Amino acid sequence: MEQIPTEVMDEAAKRFPIMEQWRLTHKELTEDLEAHRKTFISGAIYGCEGKEKEIAELKELLKECEDYFDNKADADFENDTYVPNAEMALLSRIRNNL
Repeated sequence: MEQIPTEVMDEAAKRFPIMEQWRLTHKELTEDLEAHRKTFISGAIYGCEGKEKEIAELKELLKECEDYFDNKADADFENDTYVPNAEMALLSRIRNNL
């Protein structure tokens, strides 16, 4: 990230005093972004803690759905192409998420 030249920031601060409050160096911006990134990752990890049982149950449910839709999935040949029925479309989505 390129830093705005000091003379440009000085002139802007003279014309608009609030600009002085916004003057950040590249280092300060990088540190701020890193702090926000760590906070976001920590929050994401914290939000998943203790969810292993629910995740395992959802995976098992998806496997049951896969078995069910596998027996009903079909495709028709229309206009020189295969067109999946609703069950096949759902089966594809389920398999992509397992």
